[in-house]
Amino acid sequence: MFAGIGASAVQSQAIAAYDGIKNGLANAEGLLQEDYGKPEATVPAILKLIDAENPRCAFSGQNRL
Repeated sequence: MFAGIGASAVQSQAIAAYDGIKNGLANAEGLLQEDYGKPEATVPAILKLIDAENPRCAFSGQNRL
């Protein structure tokens, strides 16, 4: 269903103001690449929440995303 998504994506220029934060995260002890999650999994996960029997519980109230 989502094959090819991102193939035509254009990346923006890096913002130098964030370099310190990015370097700190990249060098954080114990922080692994897999700790960042999988961005390609976001759309299916959000669609699953939306299609849930009671989707508003995920987006409103005290336990919202």
